[in-house]
Amino acid sequence: MRLPLLRSLGAAALLAATAARAQAPAPPDTGGLPFRNLGPTVAGGRVAAVAGVPGDPNTIWVGSASGGVWKTTNGGNTWDAVFAKQPTASIGAVALAPSNPNLVWVGTGEGNPRNDITNGRGVYFSPDAGRSWRLAGLENVGQIPRIAVDPQNPDVVLVAALGKVWTPNPERGVFRTADGGRTWKRVLFVNDTTGAIDLAFQPGNPRVVFAAMWQMRRYPWELVDGGAGSGIFRSTDGGETWTRLRNGLPEGLVGRIGIGIAPSNPNHVYAVVESRAGTLYESTDGGDHWRLVSPSRAYSVRPYYFSQVVVSPEDENHVYFGSFNLMESTDGGRTVHPLDPQVHPDHHAVWVDPQDPRRIVQGNDGGVFTTTDRGKTWRFLNNLPIEQFYSVALDR
Repeated sequence: MRLPLLRSLGAAALLAATAARAQAPAPPDTGGLPFRNLGPTVAGGRVAAVAGVPGDPNTIWVGSASGGVWKTTNGGNTWDAVFAKQPTASIGAVALAPSNPNLVWVGTGEGNPRNDITNGRGVYFSPDAGRSWRLAGLENVGQIPRIAVDPQNPDVVLVAALGKVWTPNPERGVFRTADGGRTWKRVLFVNDTTGAIDLAFQPGNPRVVFAAMWQMRRYPWELVDGGAGSGIFRSTDGGETWTRLRNGLPEGLVGRIGIGIAPSNPNHVYAVVESRAGTLYESTDGGDHWRLVSPSRAYSVRPYYFSQVVVSPEDENHVYFGSFNLMESTDGGRTVHPLDPQVHPDHHAVWVDPQDPRRIVQGNDGGVFTTTDRGKTWRFLNNLPIEQFYSVALDR
């Protein structure tokens, strides 16, 4: 007897609910509400990549974590959304060919794997300084945190692919093209949970390339960070073949790694390493031997989120580190101090003009900042509409 009674009560409740909905007022029509930009703002959105043209203080390129690629030719007074018509707004890398800054490469898919990361759609190339773009391949590599263009041959390009961070996949590692992106070859692969996070040509000798590999996997609720697959690799034939470097570097559970090479002494290589053994390492013989410089976490407070090393073009001991603050050392990393107490924290991108080391462009969670006096004063370029939405509410 219970079953028919329950069915009867269920039918009655359904009829009552239907009647109540029929009597409720219709929701307001919100289709005519237009969106408008409320900026400029005090803080912008997360910037994952910056690039400049040596000797040109007016041209700056910016890659946003979820706001596309922007370019200014007047020092940041106004910006052009040069990537607006492409299928993704998540940017991990922007690279200009050293031999011709009009040849521009963009790697989509931010390389800082927070739990709100947006997937990329491959590598794009512009032959005319951003006026036009073509998809240059690697549509399935996920996140691309770094692109390195051969200084002598702009058709030779190396791409660091972190991969699809949510799942094991074979599209991780270093990819190389020798024909301007028409064909690609995966030249460095460790395993399906280890991707490439950084790349650097040795200044003056593009036959020598360094790559940092990072074993990681992202879940919505956690980041599996580090493993035996992480490490520093070196190529001596322009990226065709690779050898893992071990002498003096930490073994075991190693996480994200950032690499920086001194232009004034190309054998002096720095590495910020996420490990229990230490943080800052250096090699003075081109990577053959390494030693611990400092165990301090100040060089990379949140290693998975930012680990970048940039060496001043004029002094091998003058080093910048992208960390919670933009950190500076003038003694080869033995000591370090914040360079920018007045700007927004969480630094993901640093570019130093090789022709004028006083000029620095940096990108962080608050937008883009520039200096022309080595960081004594900074200018905030606050007219970039790249804010990130973390919640949306509607008032009826």
